[in-house]
Amino acid sequence: MERAHWGLTTCLVVLAGMMMWNFFPSGYPKVEKNTYEAAQAIYAASLEKDIQRLELVETKLNNRSLDIPDQQRRWLIEMISDAKAGDWDSAIRRSRRILKDQTEAK
Repeated sequence: MERAHWGLTTCLVVLAGMMMWNFFPSGYPKVEKNTYEAAQAIYAASLEKDIQRLELVETKLNNRSLDIPDQQRRWLIEMISDAKAGDWDSAIRRSRRILKDQTEAK
C-alpha cells in the first residue's frame, strides 16, 4: 500500500511540474524582428569582443532608430552593458538565449 502511495505522489509531482513548465516557461517570449536582428548583432560582437560593434548597436537602441518595444530594448541594452563591463559570457549567453527561444517559440 505504501509503495502505491509513493507511486501516486510521484506521478502527481511530475504532472504538476509539467503543468508549471507549460504555464510558466523560462526564457524570452517572441520578440520583434528588429529585436532579433539586434540580438544577433550583440551575439556576434560579443563573440569577437568587438566593443565598437556593440557601441554601434547601443547607439541605434538609444537613438530609437530601431523600432523595438521598450522592454525588449531594455533587455538588449542590459546585454550590451554586461559586455562593456567585461562580462562577455553573460552577453553571449543572454543574446543566444533570445535567438534560441525564437526558434522554440510556440
